[in-house]
Amino acid sequence: MVAEALSDITDKVVLSVLLDITQGLDSGAEHVTTLVTPAAGKRIVVVEILHMMLGFAGTTNTKAQFRSNTTNLTGILTGNATSSPMFITAGYMPDGHFWTAKDESLKVAVINGAGSLKNCVIRGALQYYEE
Repeated sequence: MVAEALSDITDKVVLSVLLDITQGLDSGAEHVTTLVTPAAGKRIVVVEILHMMLGFAGTTNTKAQFRSNTTNLTGILTGNATSSPMFITAGYMPDGHFWTAKDESLKVAVINGAGSLKNCVIRGALQYYEE
């Protein structure tokens, strides 16, 4: 099965998108950013997450969630509320870690998990292809 998946990727063009989001949010608020809009009739398949940082301003607890338009693709990814950011890496998977529905954009929600207004930061990159 792995050999088939690896051979299937040869005709796909793998692209990258940078994550560089800083958003001031009240406690529990979220901000949704569109990362990639697919070509007509295609879906977006995320094959790798490269050193994604969930950052802080003060003691904020920055959270993130990937979506296909309004449908959740992942659970809520959570940084801790200490002075250090959290880093997330998901290695290359030819069949994809998650994917959008056809004709739906890949989005990320940035969520403030702190008790007051904070700047929430996400940095990193994703690799994906359209199919």
